[in-house]
Amino acid sequence: ETLKKEGDPLTQPREVDHWAYFTSADARNEFVKRTSHEYAVRDTTDPNDIPDNTRYGAQIYRVSVPGDELDQASIELFEIADELGGEYDGWECPVEKPSEEPI
Repeated sequence: ETLKKEGDPLTQPREVDHWAYFTSADARNEFVKRTSHEYAVRDTTDPNDIPDNTRYGAQIYRVSVPGDELDQASIELFEIADELGGEYDGWECPVEKPSEEPI
């Protein structure tokens, strides 16, 4: 909804980031391993990396077109994170506005 409100036609592929958090590095690393066939790792974090952080994080991404596919991807990532005792924290992507053709 937010993308639509910003004028995004939801037709352009772009990098879509997903976040998940875990109580152990082993669980986070297993999440990264299980998703590596479809996603690349943008970043990982440890509790010592960020003040007041107590979790191990994974930020993964892949190029896709926002839409119904993201609902399915989110469900799959939620299930993997949950199985590993973690928490899927959602996705984010840039707004793509349609290019205007010169007249």
